[in-house]
Amino acid sequence: MKKWVWAAVPAVIIGAYAATAVYSGSKAEEVLQEGIKKANIGKEWQFEWAKYDRGVFRSKAVLDIIFTPGNGEDMYRHSLPITVVHGPLLLDGTLGFKPAMFGMKSAVVAREDWPEDVKKLLADDRVHFESVFSFGQKATFDFTVEEGELQLTTGNLDLKALHMQFSFDADSKEVKGEGSWPGLNMSGMMGDVVVRDWAMNWDGVQYDAYTGTGTGEFTLAEVKMSQGGAEQFAMNAFKMTSKQAMNADQSQLNGELNMSIDSVNAQGQNVVSKLDFFMQFDKLSAAGIRAMNEFAKDPENTEDPMMMLNTVGQQVLEFGPEINARLSAEQVMRQPLNVNAKLTLPPMPNGFEPTWMQGILFSMDGKVPLTLVGMALPTDLVALLSQGETDDKGTAFKVEWREGQLWINANPYMPGMNAQQDEQFDPAMMEDYQEECVGEDC
Repeated sequence: MKKWVWAAVPAVIIGAYAATAVYSGSKAEEVLQEGIKKANIGKEWQFEWAKYDRGVFRSKAVLDIIFTPGNGEDMYRHSLPITVVHGPLLLDGTLGFKPAMFGMKSAVVAREDWPEDVKKLLADDRVHFESVFSFGQKATFDFTVEEGELQLTTGNLDLKALHMQFSFDADSKEVKGEGSWPGLNMSGMMGDVVVRDWAMNWDGVQYDAYTGTGTGEFTLAEVKMSQGGAEQFAMNAFKMTSKQAMNADQSQLNGELNMSIDSVNAQGQNVVSKLDFFMQFDKLSAAGIRAMNEFAKDPENTEDPMMMLNTVGQQVLEFGPEINARLSAEQVMRQPLNVNAKLTLPPMPNGFEPTWMQGILFSMDGKVPLTLVGMALPTDLVALLSQGETDDKGTAFKVEWREGQLWINANPYMPGMNAQQDEQFDPAMMEDYQEECVGEDC
């Protein structure tokens, strides 16, 4: 009798484990089906399960990624094979033999009609991802590109391993992400390319599909392209940081964006040094952002698109958002740069009306090199800008939009109306710059 009881214990354990695995498999399919519905937020990109065969301990699925261009071209479909491993213990070496409700893994497989170099890059499951869903409400996603030295038709590629991980907690709404990549070296008939030390991170809270808070950072140490030993392009020390917050009742979004580049070289010459960009926005309506994204999903199916766009505009501008920006550089094409700007958009209580533009406030001031802006702006506009005081740091200017009128250095401006002032700006100064910008001093 005792022997029979002891013999039955493994069977009970295996039965209980199998029953739990069946439940986990059912829950996994439910979660994944619902996740695909939430992912389909636009018309051009769609996801659907082409196949989902559920087993006891594992399920085999195929996810179709469908791209439908809006220009009338044929629909593009790519199939992604996925293995779903059921809990309560993920019996899979790739997923780490950890307790969880379920996990899934896949590798990007090349299509037959893809170029041979892409097929080589994706061979041997080089690009793959894994995800684990805990028994709580937390999920982690890992994306990896394995390192390798590849002989491609375009040259030799020395690819370093890239890894990114994201996690989401449905209870706390916390979203975290981080990634790193030492880079790559590519050499071939078209020249050499070096990408070095890429990294990113994000730590925040996601309240819904469109609004959240958090801080993030993106850095890239170097991008360099050369040919025949001569440098063609180089960018060094790119950094971007962002911060997003909401007010106490979560009705308004506020944020900051900072970007800096240490240097940019072209044809072996330094064209940009110590570039810094800063932008801050305040009082952006969270409800308006949601409405704008919902409208953008499928504007054609809106009964009256213009009326809906008007309504969305009212929501976005409900609190009178403000945007402040600053751009500076030690030098751009051997000239210093310093610009500040501020934009205030008034609410639209009655929708869009011509009088609404009267309430827009915009101002921009600073110092810019006329030799630089003169390359891109109409001569009558440059003529007004040239009226500012000039020193070794550039020409001072002030641009304003107030009472429905654009003012430049206290002069009203409309395109073409200031043509008579062209004489105040000598286009020959551009030729002087081009003649000076020759040789090693350029």
